[in-house]
Amino acid sequence: MTAPDRRVLGVALSVTLLAAVPFLAGLAGEGVSLQQQMAVDDQMVYAAWVEQARSGRFLFENLFATQTQPGLTIHLYFLLLGWVSHVTGVLGALTLGRLVFTFLFVVLLARFLRRVGVEEEHLLPGLVGTIFCGGLGVWAWEDFGRLILGASPVGVLTGGRLPIDVWQPEAFVFPSMLTNGLFMASLCLILVILQAILDAQEGWGPVGLGAGAFLVLMNIHAYDVLLLALVLVGLIAGSLAVGRITGGWMGRGLAIGAGVLPAAGWFVFVYLNDPVFQSRAATLTYSPGFREVLEGLGPAVLAALVGAHLSAPVDRPLQRWGGPLCAAAALAIPAVLSIGFDAERFLMGWPLWLLCLGLAIGAVSMMQIEDDGRRLLWSWALVGSVAIYFPALFQRKLAMGLMLPWAILAFLALWPWIMSLAVDRRRLAGLATAALAFGTSIFWLRRELSFVRQNVSSTTVNPVKIDEGAALLLERMRRLPGRVIAVAMPGVPLPDQSRPGSFFSPYLPDLNPMIAGLGGKTAFAGHWSETPEYEARRAEATTLFLRGVVPEGVTHVLAPNPEDFPELPLVDLRGSMTPLAESGRWILLQAPTPPSSPPE
Repeated sequence: MTAPDRRVLGVALSVTLLAAVPFLAGLAGEGVSLQQQMAVDDQMVYAAWVEQARSGRFLFENLFATQTQPGLTIHLYFLLLGWVSHVTGVLGALTLGRLVFTFLFVVLLARFLRRVGVEEEHLLPGLVGTIFCGGLGVWAWEDFGRLILGASPVGVLTGGRLPIDVWQPEAFVFPSMLTNGLFMASLCLILVILQAILDAQEGWGPVGLGAGAFLVLMNIHAYDVLLLALVLVGLIAGSLAVGRITGGWMGRGLAIGAGVLPAAGWFVFVYLNDPVFQSRAATLTYSPGFREVLEGLGPAVLAALVGAHLSAPVDRPLQRWGGPLCAAAALAIPAVLSIGFDAERFLMGWPLWLLCLGLAIGAVSMMQIEDDGRRLLWSWALVGSVAIYFPALFQRKLAMGLMLPWAILAFLALWPWIMSLAVDRRRLAGLATAALAFGTSIFWLRRELSFVRQNVSSTTVNPVKIDEGAALLLERMRRLPGRVIAVAMPGVPLPDQSRPGSFFSPYLPDLNPMIAGLGGKTAFAGHWSETPEYEARRAEATTLFLRGVVPEGVTHVLAPNPEDFPELPLVDLRGSMTPLAESGRWILLQAPTPPSSPPE
């Protein structure tokens, strides 16, 4: 192993250990750690898939929906974690997957940086800069929600909403490392695919690996396939502009893309035959207003665009001015259009979106970039920034790794300038750049540790640790025979009265997601997007615990002991249901069986 490779492995190990710090902190003290702090309800969705694989299933169903399902879902990532969970447990498998793919991502990123032109002696700062790069969110930080509660110049530009680097981890590298193993696995596959596309210009060697990665990506995170398809259209257009396209490269690229076909065919089959899957796919996940996106990407966009302008030959005005200005227009149009719109429901129509996409692709072509790697980076950065407004309800899911190309382009623009300075100024410029760019990642780590300390997730109603009593009853529930549809009391957050919008540990934690994730049973009202008609289900669940009205279909109840939550007007359900077990503050009950309908 060469010295540079050893240094890369050292960075990978260091970053992985840093990403493990909140998890390790959560293991201390009382209670059972859920091993995740951000969006615990989402993590329980993943845990439910893993639990099914652990029980021996190959085809999964959605444990957050009570409707009858054909059970057709295949998910290779969670299937793998299910096998691992026989040794580590479900939560341990999720954590191990996140850390293993974090380590692998750093190794793959180093390989990719070399391919796009980062010199070996600059590789380590390029790695660190790309991994930790963030935006302006650090200047308007809030631990909860998406609104800026205090005074901030950032808020003036975004209409009082937080930049995406505060709350949207999948668009950034280090926040993804802290929060989600599926994101890290997807980012690894994206790097493998893009490198295979670049290397396929020389021959068929990388085609098999690239096609296999495309197949797995289509299976585990299909939205990213659409993102890559759009990015590759931009790469083709930019390559045509400089005469770099050959028939052989196109053919090999199509062969790599053909890897998605088996998984895409199964995806369509499941969609057509599973109404619950259709309902999940129709969940509204709009992208935020583009001003929040631009501030989240922060100085990286400005540095990249200025660098593109300054690095172009003076005697080529189209390349020097046209490309950067066209790129700026592609970004400015959605930013201007989002002014005055509902930031939660900003959706472009097809004509405007196609105009922005055309400008992004046109910018890549006008820049006349000879190097294949840098041309790919510009297509990824510009087309990716427009892709998040694809006119469909799932558009926000197209933000995967959005900061990655911008961070690399910013590094390629800034690093030569930093290195050209005298030693004392070089150090100052490097420190200033790091302080400006890395603040978001530092604050993400601080927030994760704060969530552990307060025992509250970003959801405000889910804890990051459950007490031993709840854990024991969830395990008891997991062993119940037959089909179980269970419900718990929706969570009650405990606001910090000294600062509106801030929260301490929830007064009554919401255990509904854990019914599916840890109990392995169907949750009646478990998740805002996985549960069809979630708001109505949540209301029915609340009515059960306040008035004793059992929702139709519920077979079991994980109830809080009213004596342990005296501030809530809870009904003692032990008088109308059969208690199966009590542990700590919780009671597991069997709901009465509804009378069967008389024969007609």
